Amino acid sequence: MSNEVTELTRQSSLAEFLKKETKLSNQNIYAHNHSYIPMERWYTLIAGFSGNFVRESFHKYDIRENQIVLDPFVGTGTSTLISMFEGIKSIGIDINPFNNLVAKVKTSYDIDHVLLKQYSNQLREKLSPLAKGEHEFVWEEVPVIKIKNHLANIWKSRKASKNREDESVPQMPHLEKWMSPRVLNRVVELKNVIRNTEINSQSVVDFFNVAFASILLKVSNMQLAGPKICYQRKKGKRILCIDAPVITLFLDKLETMVNDLQHFDKKQKLPSPKLMLGDVRNLESLIDEEIDFAITSPPYLNEVDYLDNTRLELYFLNFVKNDEDIRQLKESMIRANSKYLFNTNRDYPDNIPNLDIFNKILTLCDEIKKEWEKHNWGWDHPRLTAEYFIDMYKHLRGMKEHLQPNAHYLIIVGDSAIDKVLVPTDEILAKIALEIGFSKADVSSFRTRSCSRHGVCLRESLITLTN
Repeated sequence: MSNEVTELTRQSSLAEFLKKETKLSNQNIYAHNHSYIPMERWYTLIAGFSGNFVRESFHKYDIRENQIVLDPFVGTGTSTLISMFEGIKSIGIDINPFNNLVAKVKTSYDIDHVLLKQYSNQLREKLSPLAKGEHEFVWEEVPVIKIKNHLANIWKSRKASKNREDESVPQMPHLEKWMSPRVLNRVVELKNVIRNTEINSQSVVDFFNVAFASILLKVSNMQLAGPKICYQRKKGKRILCIDAPVITLFLDKLETMVNDLQHFDKKQKLPSPKLMLGDVRNLESLIDEEIDFAITSPPYLNEVDYLDNTRLELYFLNFVKNDEDIRQLKESMIRANSKYLFNTNRDYPDNIPNLDIFNKILTLCDEIKKEWEKHNWGWDHPRLTAEYFIDMYKHLRGMKEHLQPNAHYLIIVGDSAIDKVLVPTDEILAKIALEIGFSKADVSSFRTRSCSRHGVCLRESLITLTN
Protein backbone atom coordinates (compact mmCIF):
# COMPACT_ATOMS: atom_id res chain seq x y z
CA MET A 1 0.00 0.00 0.00
CA SER A 2 1.35 3.40 -0.95
CA ASN A 3 1.80 5.78 1.97
CA GLU A 4 2.45 8.90 -0.07
CA VAL A 5 0.28 10.98 -2.34
CA THR A 6 1.32 10.60 -5.95
CA GLU A 7 3.22 13.70 -7.07
CA LEU A 8 1.08 16.43 -8.62
CA THR A 9 0.98 15.68 -12.32
CA ARG A 10 -0.74 16.67 -15.53
CA GLN A 11 -0.08 13.32 -17.20
CA SER A 12 -3.47 11.75 -16.40
CA SER A 13 -5.72 11.58 -19.46
CA LEU A 14 -8.63 12.83 -17.37
CA ALA A 15 -6.57 15.78 -16.20
CA GLU A 16 -5.75 16.49 -19.83
CA PHE A 17 -9.45 16.29 -20.63
CA LEU A 18 -10.21 18.80 -17.89
CA LYS A 19 -7.49 21.08 -19.18
CA LYS A 20 -8.95 20.81 -22.68
CA GLU A 21 -12.43 21.63 -21.37
CA THR A 22 -11.18 24.79 -19.69
CA LYS A 23 -9.54 26.09 -22.91
CA LEU A 24 -7.61 28.63 -20.83
CA SER A 25 -5.84 27.93 -17.54
CA ASN A 26 -7.83 30.56 -15.64
CA GLN A 27 -11.23 29.26 -16.76
CA ASN A 28 -13.36 26.68 -15.04
CA ILE A 29 -14.42 23.23 -16.24
CA TYR A 30 -17.98 23.94 -15.13
CA ALA A 31 -19.46 24.24 -18.62
CA HIS A 32 -22.92 22.74 -18.74
CA ASN A 33 -23.61 24.06 -22.22
CA HIS A 34 -21.23 21.50 -23.71
CA SER A 35 -23.37 18.54 -22.69
CA TYR A 36 -25.04 16.32 -25.25
CA ILE A 37 -28.19 16.03 -23.09
CA PRO A 38 -30.46 19.12 -23.18
CA MET A 39 -32.08 18.40 -19.80
CA GLU A 40 -28.84 19.46 -18.15
CA ARG A 41 -29.62 23.10 -18.94
CA TRP A 42 -33.03 23.11 -17.23
CA TYR A 43 -31.42 24.20 -13.99
CA THR A 44 -27.69 24.28 -13.32
CA LEU A 45 -25.61 25.02 -10.28
CA ILE A 46 -22.69 27.34 -10.81
CA ALA A 47 -20.45 24.89 -8.92
CA GLY A 48 -21.19 21.79 -10.98
CA PHE A 49 -19.06 19.87 -13.46
CA SER A 50 -19.96 19.22 -17.08
CA GLY A 51 -21.81 16.16 -18.32
CA ASN A 52 -19.06 15.51 -20.84
CA PHE A 53 -16.53 15.12 -18.02
CA VAL A 54 -18.74 12.46 -16.41
CA ARG A 55 -19.17 10.65 -19.71
CA GLU A 56 -15.42 10.77 -20.43
CA SER A 57 -14.76 9.33 -16.97
CA PHE A 58 -17.10 6.40 -17.62
CA HIS A 59 -15.27 5.62 -20.85
CA LYS A 60 -11.81 5.91 -19.27
CA TYR A 61 -12.66 3.48 -16.48
CA ASP A 62 -14.83 1.23 -18.64
CA ILE A 63 -17.96 1.68 -16.51
CA ARG A 64 -20.71 -0.55 -17.91
CA GLU A 65 -24.44 -1.18 -17.66
CA ASN A 66 -24.24 -3.80 -14.92
CA GLN A 67 -22.30 -1.52 -12.57
CA ILE A 68 -23.41 1.10 -10.03
CA VAL A 69 -22.17 4.69 -9.93
CA LEU A 70 -22.46 6.93 -6.85
CA ASP A 71 -22.36 10.72 -6.64
CA PRO A 72 -22.54 11.61 -2.92
CA PHE A 73 -22.82 15.36 -3.59
CA VAL A 74 -25.05 15.06 -6.62
CA GLY A 75 -26.42 18.62 -6.67
CA THR A 76 -28.94 18.96 -9.48
CA GLY A 77 -28.10 15.59 -10.96
CA THR A 78 -25.58 15.91 -13.79
CA SER A 79 -23.82 12.63 -12.99
CA THR A 80 -27.07 10.67 -12.55
CA LEU A 81 -28.51 12.15 -15.75
CA ILE A 82 -25.45 11.11 -17.76
CA SER A 83 -25.46 7.69 -16.08
CA MET A 84 -29.08 7.16 -17.08
CA PHE A 85 -28.48 7.91 -20.75
CA GLU A 86 -25.36 5.78 -20.75
CA GLY A 87 -27.51 2.90 -19.48
CA ILE A 88 -25.71 2.76 -16.12
CA LYS A 89 -27.35 2.38 -12.72
CA SER A 90 -26.63 5.27 -10.38
CA ILE A 91 -27.23 6.66 -6.92
CA GLY A 92 -27.26 10.37 -6.13
CA ILE A 93 -27.30 11.89 -2.65
CA ASP A 94 -27.75 15.52 -1.66
CA ILE A 95 -28.84 17.28 1.51
CA ASN A 96 -30.64 20.10 -0.33
CA PRO A 97 -34.29 19.11 -1.05
CA PHE A 98 -34.55 21.56 -3.94
CA ASN A 99 -31.50 20.03 -5.62
CA ASN A 100 -33.10 16.65 -5.10
CA LEU A 101 -36.27 17.81 -6.87
CA VAL A 102 -34.33 19.14 -9.87
CA ALA A 103 -32.33 15.93 -10.18
CA LYS A 104 -35.55 13.89 -10.14
CA VAL A 105 -37.22 16.05 -12.79
CA LYS A 106 -34.16 15.97 -15.06
CA THR A 107 -34.15 12.19 -14.97
CA SER A 108 -37.93 11.69 -15.37
CA TYR A 109 -37.52 10.75 -19.03
CA ASP A 110 -40.57 8.49 -18.85
CA ILE A 111 -42.97 11.24 -17.79
CA ASP A 112 -46.30 11.04 -19.64
CA HIS A 113 -45.59 13.34 -22.60
CA VAL A 114 -49.24 13.58 -23.63
CA LEU A 115 -50.38 14.52 -20.13
CA LEU A 116 -47.53 17.01 -19.75
CA LYS A 117 -48.43 18.69 -23.04
CA GLN A 118 -52.11 18.81 -22.05
CA TYR A 119 -51.43 20.50 -18.69
CA SER A 120 -48.83 22.82 -20.24
CA ASN A 121 -51.39 24.06 -22.77
CA GLN A 122 -53.92 24.51 -19.99
CA LEU A 123 -51.45 26.54 -17.97
CA ARG A 124 -50.51 28.63 -21.01
CA GLU A 125 -54.17 29.50 -21.59
CA LYS A 126 -54.47 30.77 -18.02
CA LEU A 127 -51.21 32.72 -18.07
CA SER A 128 -51.18 34.23 -21.58
CA PRO A 129 -53.62 37.07 -20.68
CA LEU A 130 -51.37 37.97 -17.72
CA ALA A 131 -48.28 37.97 -19.92
CA LYS A 132 -49.76 40.54 -22.31
CA GLY A 133 -49.54 43.28 -19.72
CA GLU A 134 -45.94 42.62 -18.79
CA HIS A 135 -43.01 44.95 -19.34
CA GLU A 136 -39.41 44.13 -20.17
CA PHE A 137 -36.78 44.22 -17.45
CA VAL A 138 -36.58 47.56 -15.66
CA TRP A 139 -33.44 48.17 -13.62
CA GLU A 140 -32.86 51.08 -11.28
CA GLU A 141 -29.59 52.18 -9.81
CA VAL A 142 -29.99 52.77 -6.09
CA PRO A 143 -27.26 54.68 -4.28
CA VAL A 144 -26.64 53.30 -0.81
CA ILE A 145 -28.17 56.38 0.80
CA LYS A 146 -31.54 55.57 -0.78
CA ILE A 147 -31.60 51.85 -0.05
CA LYS A 148 -33.11 52.27 3.44
CA ASN A 149 -36.06 54.21 2.05
CA HIS A 150 -36.55 51.65 -0.68
CA LEU A 151 -36.60 48.78 1.82
CA ALA A 152 -39.02 50.66 4.04
CA ASN A 153 -41.41 51.05 1.09
CA ILE A 154 -41.21 47.32 0.36
CA TRP A 155 -42.03 46.48 3.95
CA LYS A 156 -44.98 48.86 3.85
CA SER A 157 -46.18 47.24 0.62
CA ARG A 158 -45.87 43.74 2.06
CA LYS A 159 -47.68 44.62 5.29
CA ALA A 160 -50.55 46.10 3.31
CA SER A 161 -50.77 43.10 1.01
CA LYS A 162 -53.71 40.75 1.47
CA ASN A 163 -51.32 37.93 0.64
CA ARG A 164 -49.04 38.76 3.58
CA GLU A 165 -50.18 35.72 5.54
CA ASP A 166 -50.75 33.58 2.47
CA GLU A 167 -48.38 30.63 2.05
CA SER A 168 -47.69 31.84 -1.48
CA VAL A 169 -45.68 34.73 0.00
CA PRO A 170 -42.71 33.04 1.71
CA GLN A 171 -41.84 34.28 5.17
CA MET A 172 -38.24 34.42 4.04
CA PRO A 173 -35.94 36.70 6.06
CA HIS A 174 -34.79 39.69 4.00
CA LEU A 175 -37.04 38.81 1.07
CA GLU A 176 -37.62 42.56 0.71
CA LYS A 177 -33.94 42.93 -0.23
CA TRP A 178 -33.96 40.01 -2.64
CA MET A 179 -37.04 40.88 -4.68
CA SER A 180 -38.74 44.19 -5.51
CA PRO A 181 -42.50 44.63 -4.79
CA ARG A 182 -43.81 44.58 -8.36
CA VAL A 183 -41.72 41.54 -9.24
CA LEU A 184 -42.73 39.79 -6.03
CA ASN A 185 -46.41 40.32 -6.80
CA ARG A 186 -45.95 38.85 -10.28
CA VAL A 187 -44.05 35.86 -8.92
CA VAL A 188 -46.74 35.22 -6.30
CA GLU A 189 -49.42 35.54 -8.97
CA LEU A 190 -47.63 32.95 -11.12
CA LYS A 191 -47.12 30.63 -8.17
CA ASN A 192 -50.83 30.78 -7.30
CA VAL A 193 -51.90 29.97 -10.85
CA ILE A 194 -49.62 26.91 -10.90
CA ARG A 195 -50.72 25.83 -7.42
CA ASN A 196 -54.43 26.27 -8.16
CA THR A 197 -54.31 24.32 -11.41
CA GLU A 198 -55.70 20.87 -10.71
CA ILE A 199 -53.04 18.43 -11.90
CA ASN A 200 -53.43 14.71 -11.30
CA SER A 201 -49.77 13.88 -11.73
CA GLN A 202 -47.01 14.61 -9.22
CA SER A 203 -44.40 14.27 -11.98
CA VAL A 204 -46.06 17.09 -13.93
CA VAL A 205 -46.36 19.25 -10.79
CA ASP A 206 -42.64 18.74 -10.13
CA PHE A 207 -41.87 19.60 -13.76
CA PHE A 208 -43.77 22.90 -13.50
CA ASN A 209 -42.13 23.70 -10.16
CA VAL A 210 -38.63 23.36 -11.64
CA ALA A 211 -39.59 25.63 -14.55
CA PHE A 212 -40.94 28.15 -12.02
CA ALA A 213 -37.87 27.94 -9.80
CA SER A 214 -35.50 28.41 -12.73
CA ILE A 215 -36.63 32.03 -13.29
CA LEU A 216 -36.56 33.24 -9.67
CA LEU A 217 -32.95 34.37 -9.53
CA LYS A 218 -33.23 36.00 -12.96
CA VAL A 219 -36.04 38.32 -11.82
CA SER A 220 -34.58 39.06 -8.38
CA ASN A 221 -32.15 41.71 -7.15
CA MET A 222 -29.49 39.03 -6.79
CA GLN A 223 -26.90 37.37 -8.97
CA LEU A 224 -24.38 34.57 -8.75
CA ALA A 225 -20.83 35.93 -8.88
CA GLY A 226 -18.41 33.04 -8.90
CA PRO A 227 -19.74 30.52 -6.40
CA LYS A 228 -21.51 33.10 -4.21
CA ILE A 229 -24.84 34.86 -4.42
CA CYS A 230 -24.72 38.64 -4.03
CA TYR A 231 -26.62 41.81 -4.80
CA GLN A 232 -26.72 43.04 -8.38
CA ARG A 233 -24.35 45.94 -8.92
CA LYS A 234 -23.47 48.31 -11.72
CA LYS A 235 -20.55 50.74 -11.48
CA GLY A 236 -20.31 50.09 -7.76
CA LYS A 237 -23.96 50.83 -7.06
CA ARG A 238 -26.71 48.46 -6.09
CA ILE A 239 -29.26 47.96 -8.85
CA LEU A 240 -32.78 46.74 -8.32
CA CYS A 241 -34.98 44.76 -10.67
CA ILE A 242 -38.03 47.01 -10.49
CA ASP A 243 -40.00 45.05 -13.08
CA ALA A 244 -39.54 41.87 -15.11
CA PRO A 245 -41.51 39.74 -17.62
CA VAL A 246 -42.07 37.00 -15.03
CA ILE A 247 -44.91 35.16 -16.80
CA THR A 248 -43.24 35.33 -20.20
CA LEU A 249 -39.98 33.97 -18.83
CA PHE A 250 -41.82 31.09 -17.21
CA LEU A 251 -43.77 30.21 -20.36
CA ASP A 252 -40.60 30.34 -22.46
CA LYS A 253 -38.77 28.09 -20.01
CA LEU A 254 -41.68 25.66 -19.88
CA GLU A 255 -41.80 25.47 -23.68
CA THR A 256 -38.06 24.79 -23.84
CA MET A 257 -38.30 22.00 -21.28
CA VAL A 258 -41.31 20.37 -22.97
CA ASN A 259 -39.60 20.54 -26.36
CA ASP A 260 -36.39 19.06 -24.95
CA LEU A 261 -38.32 15.99 -23.86
CA GLN A 262 -39.39 15.33 -27.43
CA HIS A 263 -35.82 14.30 -28.25
CA PHE A 264 -36.29 11.15 -26.23
CA ASP A 265 -38.67 8.27 -26.63
CA LYS A 266 -40.43 7.50 -23.34
CA LYS A 267 -40.44 3.83 -24.39
CA GLN A 268 -36.67 3.72 -23.97
CA LYS A 269 -35.61 1.32 -21.25
CA LEU A 270 -33.25 3.47 -19.24
CA PRO A 271 -32.21 2.80 -15.63
CA SER A 272 -33.80 5.43 -13.37
CA PRO A 273 -31.33 6.68 -10.78
CA LYS A 274 -31.89 6.26 -7.07
CA LEU A 275 -32.00 9.81 -5.68
CA MET A 276 -32.13 10.50 -1.97
CA LEU A 277 -31.73 13.17 0.68
CA GLY A 278 -29.08 12.51 3.27
CA ASP A 279 -25.98 13.39 5.25
CA VAL A 280 -23.04 11.75 3.47
CA ARG A 281 -20.97 11.75 6.63
CA ASN A 282 -23.15 8.76 7.57
CA LEU A 283 -23.26 6.74 4.36
CA GLU A 284 -23.98 3.51 6.22
CA SER A 285 -27.44 4.85 7.07
CA LEU A 286 -28.18 5.72 3.43
CA ILE A 287 -27.00 2.94 1.13
CA ASP A 288 -26.30 -0.77 1.34
CA GLU A 289 -25.14 -1.26 -2.26
CA GLU A 290 -21.55 -1.97 -3.22
CA ILE A 291 -20.36 0.82 -5.51
CA ASP A 292 -18.31 0.23 -8.67
CA PHE A 293 -17.40 3.85 -9.39
CA ALA A 294 -17.92 7.22 -7.70
CA ILE A 295 -17.56 10.76 -8.99
CA THR A 296 -18.32 14.07 -7.29
CA SER A 297 -17.34 17.60 -6.37
CA PRO A 298 -17.82 18.22 -2.63
CA PRO A 299 -18.27 21.63 -1.01
CA TYR A 300 -15.05 23.63 -1.03
CA LEU A 301 -13.60 25.08 2.17
CA ASN A 302 -14.33 28.63 1.03
CA GLU A 303 -17.05 30.24 3.18
CA VAL A 304 -19.64 29.85 0.41
CA ASP A 305 -23.12 29.39 1.84
CA TYR A 306 -24.38 26.83 -0.66
CA LEU A 307 -27.90 26.97 0.79
CA ASP A 308 -28.04 30.72 0.16
CA ASN A 309 -27.56 30.05 -3.56
CA THR A 310 -30.94 28.27 -3.61
CA ARG A 311 -32.64 30.26 -0.83
CA LEU A 312 -35.33 31.69 -3.13
CA GLU A 313 -36.14 28.27 -4.52
CA LEU A 314 -36.25 26.61 -1.10
CA TYR A 315 -38.68 29.19 0.29
CA PHE A 316 -40.92 29.67 -2.75
CA LEU A 317 -41.39 25.91 -3.16
CA ASN A 318 -42.07 25.53 0.58
CA PHE A 319 -39.14 23.23 1.32
CA VAL A 320 -38.32 25.54 4.22
CA LYS A 321 -40.59 27.83 6.23
CA ASN A 322 -38.22 29.65 8.57
CA ASP A 323 -34.69 29.98 9.89
CA GLU A 324 -35.04 26.86 12.03
CA ASP A 325 -35.65 24.76 8.90
CA ILE A 326 -32.53 26.30 7.35
CA ARG A 327 -30.51 25.55 10.46
CA GLN A 328 -31.55 21.89 10.40
CA LEU A 329 -30.26 21.62 6.85
CA LYS A 330 -27.00 23.34 7.75
CA GLU A 331 -26.40 20.94 10.64
CA SER A 332 -26.51 18.06 8.14
CA MET A 333 -24.02 19.60 5.72
CA ILE A 334 -20.27 19.37 5.38
CA ARG A 335 -18.95 22.23 7.51
CA ALA A 336 -17.40 24.26 4.70
CA ASN A 337 -18.87 27.54 5.93
CA SER A 338 -18.62 29.23 9.33
CA LYS A 339 -22.41 29.65 9.35
CA TYR A 340 -22.67 25.85 9.61
CA LEU A 341 -20.87 25.82 12.96
CA PHE A 342 -23.08 25.52 16.02
CA ASN A 343 -22.53 24.78 19.69
CA THR A 344 -24.30 21.46 19.16
CA ASN A 345 -21.86 20.15 16.51
CA ARG A 346 -18.44 21.17 17.88
CA ASP A 347 -15.53 18.74 17.35
CA TYR A 348 -12.51 21.07 17.50
CA PRO A 349 -10.25 20.75 19.40
CA ASP A 350 -11.40 17.73 21.44
CA ASN A 351 -12.67 15.22 18.85
CA ILE A 352 -9.83 15.03 16.34
CA PRO A 353 -9.40 11.75 14.38
CA ASN A 354 -6.29 9.77 15.26
CA LEU A 355 -4.54 10.18 11.91
CA ASP A 356 -1.06 11.61 11.27
CA ILE A 357 -2.38 14.07 8.68
CA PHE A 358 -4.44 15.80 11.36
CA ASN A 359 -1.18 16.94 12.97
CA LYS A 360 -0.56 18.99 9.83
CA ILE A 361 -4.18 20.18 9.82
CA LEU A 362 -3.88 21.33 13.45
CA THR A 363 -0.63 23.15 12.58
CA LEU A 364 -2.51 24.97 9.82
CA CYS A 365 -5.25 25.78 12.34
CA ASP A 366 -2.63 27.32 14.65
CA GLU A 367 -1.29 29.46 11.78
CA ILE A 368 -4.81 30.57 10.94
CA LYS A 369 -5.47 31.34 14.60
CA LYS A 370 -2.46 33.68 14.72
CA GLU A 371 -3.77 35.59 11.70
CA TRP A 372 -7.33 35.47 13.02
CA GLU A 373 -6.33 36.93 16.40
CA LYS A 374 -4.68 39.96 14.76
CA HIS A 375 -8.02 41.52 13.93
CA ASN A 376 -9.83 40.05 16.97
CA TRP A 377 -13.13 39.59 15.17
CA GLY A 378 -14.87 37.40 12.63
CA TRP A 379 -15.84 33.79 12.29
CA ASP A 380 -13.96 30.95 13.98
CA HIS A 381 -11.76 29.97 11.04
CA PRO A 382 -9.43 27.63 12.96
CA ARG A 383 -12.42 25.57 14.04
CA LEU A 384 -13.92 25.73 10.54
CA THR A 385 -10.75 24.36 8.95
CA ALA A 386 -10.43 21.45 11.36
CA GLU A 387 -14.08 20.48 11.22
CA TYR A 388 -14.23 20.59 7.42
CA PHE A 389 -11.56 17.89 7.29
CA ILE A 390 -13.21 15.95 10.13
CA ASP A 391 -16.41 15.85 8.07
CA MET A 392 -14.57 14.83 4.91
CA TYR A 393 -12.74 12.13 6.91
CA LYS A 394 -16.09 10.70 8.02
CA HIS A 395 -17.33 10.80 4.43
CA LEU A 396 -14.21 9.14 2.97
CA ARG A 397 -14.31 6.45 5.65
CA GLY A 398 -17.86 5.58 4.58
CA MET A 399 -16.89 5.60 0.92
CA LYS A 400 -14.01 3.21 1.65
CA GLU A 401 -16.50 0.70 3.06
CA HIS A 402 -18.97 0.92 0.17
CA LEU A 403 -16.59 0.89 -2.80
CA GLN A 404 -15.76 -2.40 -4.48
CA PRO A 405 -12.11 -3.52 -4.34
CA ASN A 406 -10.02 -1.57 -6.87
CA ALA A 407 -12.95 0.80 -7.57
CA HIS A 408 -12.16 4.45 -8.27
CA TYR A 409 -13.50 7.59 -6.64
CA LEU A 410 -13.00 10.84 -8.60
CA ILE A 411 -13.17 14.10 -6.63
CA ILE A 412 -12.91 17.61 -8.03
CA VAL A 413 -11.93 20.08 -5.31
CA GLY A 414 -10.13 23.39 -4.87
CA ASP A 415 -7.55 24.60 -2.38
CA SER A 416 -8.34 27.38 0.08
CA ALA A 417 -6.75 30.48 1.58
CA ILE A 418 -8.08 30.94 5.09
CA ASP A 419 -6.98 34.27 6.59
CA LYS A 420 -4.20 34.27 3.95
CA VAL A 421 -2.97 30.82 5.05
CA LEU A 422 -2.81 28.34 2.18
CA VAL A 423 -4.75 25.15 2.91
CA PRO A 424 -3.80 22.49 0.29
CA THR A 425 -7.18 20.77 0.37
CA ASP A 426 -6.39 18.35 -2.47
CA GLU A 427 -3.23 16.96 -0.86
CA ILE A 428 -4.82 16.75 2.59
CA LEU A 429 -7.87 14.84 1.35
CA ALA A 430 -5.63 12.46 -0.59
CA LYS A 431 -3.52 11.77 2.51
CA ILE A 432 -6.63 11.22 4.65
CA ALA A 433 -7.79 8.66 2.08
CA LEU A 434 -4.45 6.84 2.16
CA GLU A 435 -4.37 6.73 5.95
CA ILE A 436 -7.83 5.18 6.16
CA GLY A 437 -6.93 2.44 3.68
CA PHE A 438 -7.30 3.55 0.06
CA SER A 439 -4.50 1.91 -1.92
CA LYS A 440 -3.69 4.89 -4.11
CA ALA A 441 -4.38 8.62 -4.35
CA ASP A 442 -3.42 10.63 -7.44
CA VAL A 443 -3.70 14.41 -7.39
CA SER A 444 -3.78 16.14 -10.79
CA SER A 445 -3.95 19.93 -10.81
CA PHE A 446 -5.79 21.25 -13.87
CA ARG A 447 -6.33 24.93 -13.07
CA THR A 448 -5.03 27.73 -10.89
CA ARG A 449 -6.96 30.71 -9.69
CA SER A 450 -5.97 33.78 -7.69
CA CYS A 451 -7.80 36.34 -5.58
CA SER A 452 -6.82 39.99 -5.22
CA ARG A 453 -8.16 39.95 -1.66
CA HIS A 454 -5.58 37.49 -0.30
CA GLY A 455 -3.06 37.18 -3.17
CA VAL A 456 -2.68 33.41 -2.71
CA CYS A 457 -2.61 31.28 -5.86
CA LEU A 458 -5.00 28.34 -5.47
CA ARG A 459 -5.11 25.03 -7.29
CA GLU A 460 -8.17 23.21 -8.50
CA SER A 461 -7.52 19.51 -8.77
CA LEU A 462 -8.84 16.12 -9.71
CA ILE A 463 -8.21 13.57 -6.95
CA THR A 464 -8.40 9.95 -8.11
CA LEU A 465 -8.72 7.49 -5.23
CA THR A 466 -8.32 3.73 -5.75
CA ASN A 467 -9.82 1.41 -3.15
